[in-house]
Amino acid sequence: MKTNMLRLLALLLALMMVLPIVACADDTEEPVIDDPSDVDDPDGGEEEKEDDPYNVPDSIPDLYFNGEQFDIMYFKDLFLPLFYVGEKTGDLIDDAVFNAIAKTEERFGVQIVAFSPGSGSEMEFTNAVNNQITTGTVEFDMVQMHDVQGGNLSVQGRFLNAHKLPNLDFSKPWWSEKAIDSLSYMGQLYLISSTLSYNSMGSTSVMFFNKDMLTDYNMEIPYQQVLDMDWYLEDLLTELADIYQDTNDNGKDDQDIYGIVYPQEFYAWYESFGINLVEKSEDGMELIFNANDERAYTLLDLIYTSIYDTDGGFKGARADMKNMFLQQQALYIPTSLSSAVQEFRNCEFKYGIVPYPMLDEEQETYLSGYTERFMAVPYTCEDTEFVGTIIESMSAEGYRQVLPAYYETALKGRYTHDDESVQMLEIIREARVIDFAYVYGNDKCCSRGLYSRIKDQSRDYASYVEGLRSAGEARLEELTNVFTEMAD
Repeated sequence: MKTNMLRLLALLLALMMVLPIVACADDTEEPVIDDPSDVDDPDGGEEEKEDDPYNVPDSIPDLYFNGEQFDIMYFKDLFLPLFYVGEKTGDLIDDAVFNAIAKTEERFGVQIVAFSPGSGSEMEFTNAVNNQITTGTVEFDMVQMHDVQGGNLSVQGRFLNAHKLPNLDFSKPWWSEKAIDSLSYMGQLYLISSTLSYNSMGSTSVMFFNKDMLTDYNMEIPYQQVLDMDWYLEDLLTELADIYQDTNDNGKDDQDIYGIVYPQEFYAWYESFGINLVEKSEDGMELIFNANDERAYTLLDLIYTSIYDTDGGFKGARADMKNMFLQQQALYIPTSLSSAVQEFRNCEFKYGIVPYPMLDEEQETYLSGYTERFMAVPYTCEDTEFVGTIIESMSAEGYRQVLPAYYETALKGRYTHDDESVQMLEIIREARVIDFAYVYGNDKCCSRGLYSRIKDQSRDYASYVEGLRSAGEARLEELTNVFTEMAD
């Protein structure tokens, strides 16, 4: 089975577009990154444009909206540049977002505006969204939502089924087939995940490793293991179990050196190992509570052992663990891809990136879970053609302009130093998945199980599952009833 998978992977990699992976800049001068639109082309650019893998046409009909305003409401300014930039800043990715917005505005004769109500907390923002919709005072055409809160409002019937929005073409590459399949139930999809925003790209789960430290410890760079489909979590953690240096003679703390450090939130871990806490029946009409999956026990046992029964593992808050990796206190860190262009962009050592390992031979391929700031359309929307058209165009322009700036130019141009890493990032991109249980379970379907058990220093996953079973099954029954009603 592994041989067949390897042959298939090799064929796919040969056919797919080449995308970069990150590696830290060395001491040489940082390369100058030109705006892709400014590149000289002695041949006129036509052939290059035709060969551009991002140059995918959309299927939107010729429409013009005569200056109509498309309003997007968002939570905080921290998230705004992920999908909207009001003016050029000189930053490569910001300017790509601006150009993508401008293209949609020009093509369809619209004005795209983003605004925040200034709510202090995520819950206050969710309440503001809910109040606008229920009172009929909606000020937005589309809203950016926290993943779990977006799921909760979906269940309350606040959003429009995206499958019924005109001009959305889910066969296009700016839509994730895996996300659509995961989040659709009974033919209904209320939360939008596309290249309209590059948040999902940045939140993708990956493993960074310090290439210099691996060499110092005479350990193998894992690229070939990944390509050979021989990259397993247990093997990795066994190898790292004894990598530890007590730098201050007072036992394990955040001043020491470890084989691996874990951000203790453990976001998107279950889906990264193919553990489905909620399954859908074959006919897609029933939700099944599956938190007692034996593979969840295996995952917990491996991580618990790494942190508490060996010297080589350590956990802490995300920012602290990233700082430890940056300070060369860890060989590996599992975290999000966005760290490459944020916390690790100016580090003083070379690093590589690989997908999460597989959990066991039952897992036939690599998986990279991610979280999302979803977009959603209020059910009160009347001009669905207008809204569907602008969403599809923003998604398409995000794919054509923002995605290559983010992957090809920013990551490849500034942070890549080896050819192997190019293959790794493409594997990761194809492996991206999002979890129905996390989005819709409302923390009742054990999606916080790994975090809870590690925090409480307990291997007793069975009692944790049984403690939530009643609430989890009730939540799934509620979801089934609500989606059935909304389908009518």
